[in-house]
Amino acid sequence: MQQMVKKSTFFIACAVVCAFTFVVAAGLTAVGGYTYMSYNGYLNSSRIEGPTATKQLSGGAISYSRLDEIRAVYHSKALDDVPDQTLIDGAAKGMAVGSGDTYSTYFTPDEWKEFNKQEAGKYVGIGVSVNVDPKDKLITAVNVYKNSPAANGGMQMGDKIIKVNDTDVAGLSLEETVKLVRGEAGTQVKITILRGQETLELTFTRAEVIVDRTEWKMLDNGMGYIKILEFNGNAADLFTKAIAELKAQGMKGLILDLRNNPGGSLNVVVPIADTLFPAGPIIKMVDRNGKVVEQENSDARYLNLPMVVLVNENSASASELLCGGIQDYKVGTLVGVTTYGKGIAQSFQVFDDGAALRYTADKYLTGGGRSPHKVGIKPDVEVKLADEVVKNPLLLNTDKDNQYMRAIEELTKLLGK
Repeated sequence: MQQMVKKSTFFIACAVVCAFTFVVAAGLTAVGGYTYMSYNGYLNSSRIEGPTATKQLSGGAISYSRLDEIRAVYHSKALDDVPDQTLIDGAAKGMAVGSGDTYSTYFTPDEWKEFNKQEAGKYVGIGVSVNVDPKDKLITAVNVYKNSPAANGGMQMGDKIIKVNDTDVAGLSLEETVKLVRGEAGTQVKITILRGQETLELTFTRAEVIVDRTEWKMLDNGMGYIKILEFNGNAADLFTKAIAELKAQGMKGLILDLRNNPGGSLNVVVPIADTLFPAGPIIKMVDRNGKVVEQENSDARYLNLPMVVLVNENSASASELLCGGIQDYKVGTLVGVTTYGKGIAQSFQVFDDGAALRYTADKYLTGGGRSPHKVGIKPDVEVKLADEVVKNPLLLNTDKDNQYMRAIEELTKLLGK
């Protein structure tokens, strides 16, 4: 086992771009000269060796000697020898999956480097963030970044990715799907998507993508608008810049759009919350024993302007921490539908060879002491997005977007217009 040398900052991401491995559904078994369909989906030999004694630890616990026994088989009996590092990486990935922790992932050193590039907001790919839709389990485009290969090639938010080149990705993990999509700059990738009832095949040229996770503009009547796509990379710095620019333009009230924001880093959401919350707790992290292991607090300086926050079923984790706190402190009105419902936080254990393990470490509570886990944050004003906009996300933030228009209406009331 590698020695653990570094525990990283907490992440409260819902899911970022990643992927699964697809297993063939059926195979053949050969027994006594006959063949029949095997229930387990593999081509099995009629030769079964063993059993061998399993070494146990004191108290009856099974030891890790089984891994050494499997290693010995691949080095002495299997048709093809398998390098030790491949076996170690496979075992580590299997432990992460087998833990039952939905958000647990083992990263090899190369995968960890690539993951950090993405978190920093600069990577080679097509410029789309994805999540697994809990309803149909399909990998779904959550954000399509402006001026990216994905945007220029016709991908839209809500598109379901069902195939990458010739690989069916249905049922695969996010990390493996992302690995399939990424590649060298200038090369092409073919992605088959499901858009409503229509299946489309799109081709993109991979490029270096630089993602700005925060966008803003000035609306009429002194209303500022800020959209935070994810709480990663430069989102907090850009939020500070957005507030300064909008105030300089005469902002009297703010619409904060957290729709389809899947979450992100505690280090990014905390300074944003500090800007919007009065004095008091921002977050409490509670460990497996119910002990508060970390708490972040806001000072007394805050924006103190009328505010409306847009949320939807894809607003998750760090988004729920932020909008939940805004609701707790009564500094803004939430408009939309109940949020995703993720109130647990992931941590990264980095090992001395550069590999890393992401695992669920704690649950968190909002500033007011609420847990959004599995229940979400219910908005103050419930507005379901119009079917027309669901089918065509390009209509978001237009007069067809009834959630956006209701946010303007609610902020107008707060401003006393």
